[in-house]
Amino acid sequence: MSARFLQRFKFLAGAVFAFVVASTVHGQEFYKGKTLVFIVGTAPGGGFDTYSRITARHIGKHIPGNPSTIVQNMPGAGNLIAANYVYNKAEPDGLTVGHFSGSMIFKHILGDQGVMFDGKKFGWLGTPAPERHTCVLTEKTGIRNLEEWSAAKRPVKLGSLGPGNATSALPQLLRAVLGLPINVVEVPIEVFGFVSQRFSISLSAFR
Repeated sequence: MSARFLQRFKFLAGAVFAFVVASTVHGQEFYKGKTLVFIVGTAPGGGFDTYSRITARHIGKHIPGNPSTIVQNMPGAGNLIAANYVYNKAEPDGLTVGHFSGSMIFKHILGDQGVMFDGKKFGWLGTPAPERHTCVLTEKTGIRNLEEWSAAKRPVKLGSLGPGNATSALPQLLRAVLGLPINVVEVPIEVFGFVSQRFSISLSAFR
């Protein structure tokens, strides 16, 4: 190992260390004494609300400066009110976290008139409960593959838990992208007695 390589390695390691320290100090200065506000797109008591309150209870301990947290519920229009609020009205100062369905992005892609945000400009943080969706048809439909589905003369009815839910957005995406004959039947989630849960939170500071 050459002396020049060691010299460059030490310089790089020192630069990285200095950057990490500076970032930590800056974070402590910024968040100290401040409050993170979690905007939840559903009413209190559901899955989104529970995830938000659990996250809000612990996240301050893992952020430099240890900010306090509050949770504000903003239900309506299948999470759309909360998403529009975070994008248009929340200050882009790193203190607002939006918690709403990731299917809001599908609404943006499909040109929903109620969407007042650009999904590409949200700073996505992550999801504690990733989902995998599968579309299954029964034998009674007479459809055995994608080709037969595309050629079907009558639209296939697919059940949905309601607007803003992935069970509504994904069939609409299949219909728009693949041209499949689909009729989405939306049934309020209260009928099933549970809430479909998805966690896709965005930080307005990263817009």
